[in-house]
Amino acid sequence: MNDIVLMSAIAAHNAAGDTGTQTDRMLATNAAIQTAVTSNLFTCTVSVSGWKSDDLQWVLEQLQIKGYTRSVTTTTLTITWSF
Repeated sequence: MNDIVLMSAIAAHNAAGDTGTQTDRMLATNAAIQTAVTSNLFTCTVSVSGWKSDDLQWVLEQLQIKGYTRSVTTTTLTITWSF
């Protein structure tokens, strides 16, 4: 359960000091997931309009590592989780 409560202090420190788009993209993705969870949903979407391909690929890889199902259609990333 700790994964959904707080990011680590190291991750927060690194995110605060990072001006890169990968951090911005992952924080937006996390926000969408957290909003869905608080609404008792098992899916969410994130607009990827304007995202660079390498940023999108990085987020997709991070989601896969964490066990999420994800798909991209045009400018929408759909993320689902279920066991």
